[in-house]
Amino acid sequence: MQEIKNGLKFIPYTSLATVQELTEAKQPKRDKMLSILSEYNIDVLDITEEVLRLSKTYVSEGIIPEKYYDDAIHIAVATVADISIVVSWNFKHIVKLKTRHMVNAINLSEGYRRIEICSPQEVIDYE
Repeated sequence: MQEIKNGLKFIPYTSLATVQELTEAKQPKRDKMLSILSEYNIDVLDITEEVLRLSKTYVSEGIIPEKYYDDAIHIAVATVADISIVVSWNFKHIVKLKTRHMVNAINLSEGYRRIEICSPQEVIDYE
């Protein structure tokens, strides 16, 4: 599903890490969330060696705690796939000013584009 709005292309995606987390969730949340992926044809992006390398850099640089390595994978998947914006409800490790600045510093030094990290409220159009 792609939507063009204000000149921007929106491609809903998730990472294989999210799908793995969902398969371990308790019912009924597991079935409900997995059905949403199917119903809305949400792309599931692979975790490649490049993604693993970049996510390890985010952890080793202190951006994401090692305990929450999957959060680093989510950001790295988007970066490697050249996705412009990560939208997340995770205010503990992902949607933070520190994370935004440090991720972009790493991304630029590694030859990737800048990436926006936003909360859903920042991207919803209320018109």
